[in-house]
Amino acid sequence: YNLIKELQQKEFEEIALHEHLMRKAAIQKSETNRLQQELLATKAAAEKRDREYEQIQKQAALNESKLRKQSSQKSEEEQLAAKAAASQQDRELRQKKAEAARKERLLRELSAQKFETNRLQEELLATKAAAEKRDREIEQMQKKSPGDPQ
Repeated sequence: YNLIKELQQKEFEEIALHEHLMRKAAIQKSETNRLQQELLATKAAAEKRDREYEQIQKQAALNESKLRKQSSQKSEEEQLAAKAAASQQDRELRQKKAEAARKERLLRELSAQKFETNRLQEELLATKAAAEKRDREIEQMQKKSPGDPQ
């Protein structure tokens, strides 16, 4: 009788653990889905920015070429304005590169989230299997000793 009570207590604990893991896995899956959506949006934005970077670089090269050609003809103020524009484009390019690095980090985080979700799902399956095994053991014990005094 005590053994059955102990097995039933373990079963209740496993059910509670199972429910806890199910909730944790659901939260993890929700977070993974949110991160996937954010990553897709980020990738699209990164691709758009990459195209913009190329345009900015081409324009900066063109501006620099024009600046060299016209530097002898331009006044000092015009040269400073052109340098400021090139500097601004350079800053924009650096900002876009930093954004791309942030997106790479998000991608790594998403990968880690997926790994954790898979690990939790495997743990959940193992817990489920152990609970089913205990259920069978309890049934076997109850079948073997239905008339035992309590």
